[in-house]
Amino acid sequence: MQAINRQGEVFIAKVNELKSRHAEELLLLGQVENKCSRLFVVVTAILVALAIAMMLKSQSLFSPSFPIEWIRLVALLIAVFAFVCSWGHTLLALKIEAFPSANNQHASSMHRSSGFSHKVSSEDEEVLEKLSEAIKEKERNIGLAYEELTMGAWFMGITVAVSIGMKLLS
Repeated sequence: MQAINRQGEVFIAKVNELKSRHAEELLLLGQVENKCSRLFVVVTAILVALAIAMMLKSQSLFSPSFPIEWIRLVALLIAVFAFVCSWGHTLLALKIEAFPSANNQHASSMHRSSGFSHKVSSEDEEVLEKLSEAIKEKERNIGLAYEELTMGAWFMGITVAVSIGMKLLS
């Protein structure tokens, strides 16, 4: 009888540990999605501002005649491409997926009826592993978006520096 009680205590401890890990993973998922939504707003604002600036300066930007004007145009186009890629990776990170959830009621009824605690634990660990993989994929896309945002900022800086230099020299 003590062996059965001990086995039940071990099972309950394992289920509680899995619940705790599941709650931690869901908290991390919420933090990642919050970071992603903020980044999405920033990148969208940058793209809108860039589009407006390009429309206002389209006459001088898109009719290069000197090599320095070609450098400015190429730097601008690379910056736009990097910002668009950053926006795309942010959208990928925001993509809503069907996340698996732990089925604790199923676990406890299964333990009571047939004692398959090992099967329940492995199923719950598999759920946690899938959730962890989804979070890692979102974090990877956010990392790429930040890198592309940085690259776009550098090329935008080159564009602005060349434009200022051209104004000062003319």
